[in-house]
Amino acid sequence: MDGLDIRFERAESIVGRMIEGNIFLLDDHGRRLHTLSRIGTFVWGLLEDGSTLKEIIRKVAYKFGLSEEVADANTREFLDELAAKGAVRVFNTSRRGLR
Repeated sequence: MDGLDIRFERAESIVGRMIEGNIFLLDDHGRRLHTLSRIGTFVWGLLEDGSTLKEIIRKVAYKFGLSEEVADANTREFLDELAAKGAVRVFNTSRRGLR
């Protein structure tokens, strides 16, 4: 599958905050950019260790009992949203977007 060796890093200006059991991504002005689901929270945590897209998809599929196809589609959509909001940076690829 195409593009599975790309990696992501969190934007330095974005922080995750737990508020009443939910994780919110905030920009450097304290504005909320995104509210994370359980899967989003899991993926956000995986970005710290430099996992490739392929590794993230496999871990999401295993942890949440999803097929790799469903995990792939959901993970790419989530990371595309974060990239569009400037919350993550894609590297090790020359392509734009993840699709």
